[in-house]
Amino acid sequence: MIIAVAFLQNDCIYHISLEQGKKITIGSNKKDDLIVPDFGPSDITIKWKSKGIHVNAKKKYNFDKDITSLDSFVVLDKESKTAICFHPLKSETEFRLKLHYNCVLNVGRA
Repeated sequence: MIIAVAFLQNDCIYHISLEQGKKITIGSNKKDDLIVPDFGPSDITIKWKSKGIHVNAKKKYNFDKDITSLDSFVVLDKESKTAICFHPLKSETEFRLKLHYNCVLNVGRA
């Protein structure tokens, strides 16, 4: 099983998959797994541990917590509309995103 990770910030949504026992980083460095403009290198680290998911965003959002639910939504900052959504996937081809937050989702190149 893998987890779909959706990262929302301002009016943009980014997504990446996370495998069990692995970690991903969100930042502006070319070595980060998810590149987000105006971020520093590895500003957010997400690890899928045996107990659940660990989110560390101390530098940018002062957030460092374990999340036990694999289907959860974490708001990091209301002002900048920054949040992370985790959703377990049964296969790599399936992708359904359930948003629990009052936001607008724009899909497309523009």
